Amino acid sequence: MYIIVWAMLVLYAFLLAPGAGAGDDLLFKKLITRNFQQVDPLVVMVFSFLGLFPVLFMVMICKKDTYKLPGWPFSLSSFALGAFSLLFYYHWKGQKVRTRSRIPSRFIAIISSRLWIGLCLALTIAGYVYGLSIGSIKAYGDAFMQSQLVRA
Repeated sequence: MYIIVWAMLVLYAFLLAPGAGAGDDLLFKKLITRNFQQVDPLVVMVFSFLGLFPVLFMVMICKKDTYKLPGWPFSLSSFALGAFSLLFYYHWKGQKVRTRSRIPSRFIAIISSRLWIGLCLALTIAGYVYGLSIGSIKAYGDAFMQSQLVRA
């Protein structure tokens, strides 16, 4: 049942969602070229979170990568596919089979450090303050209907 719901969400996002795809999307091009001045701050906030939230999930998954199915490929693919790849991992990860993570301990030490967590928290708070304080719900609604990026 879960795989059917997952497949339906993927099909909707990639085939049926209204708006321009990445190749024809002017909003996407402005964001990728870091032309943020021409994009509403609320849309910039959502775009920033499309990169920040996979980082936060990567921290959670990689610190405890002891399950039958390795989590790091899903963490990496979440930067392109978002929650679609993470949902698949959380459903199919299986039982714990290791006592230690597969990920090198140095990498885990970096992503577990207070500095890294603090930086992620600061970026999240700054994104919310920027997007919600000067962003426009109307401009976001327009972008939502014109660009598939905003729904990702």
